[in-house]
Amino acid sequence: MLLWSSQRTTPRAGLAFRLRVLFSRLRGMTRHRQMDRDFDDQVNVHLEMLTERFVAQGMPPEEAHFAARRQFGGVTQMKNDLREMRTLPAL
Repeated sequence: MLLWSSQRTTPRAGLAFRLRVLFSRLRGMTRHRQMDRDFDDQVNVHLEMLTERFVAQGMPPEEAHFAARRQFGGVTQMKNDLREMRTLPAL
């Protein structure tokens, strides 16, 4: 049964979703520093785990750090995307 699908197409569900997005973005605008710190903390944890894995595989620590950053991807682009998601769209 496609209850979920049919519920998402009702105007009321669409309005609820839009309101949730709006409130989330408003909260993001007021708590941006804390959200940036949380994001940085999460990224650092992931980078540390990747670095430790590469060191355990026999890579020198400095090389492992750079390899982890390469594998993890563009942190700056991710941060910019996150900031864009939590701002209000231009009308």
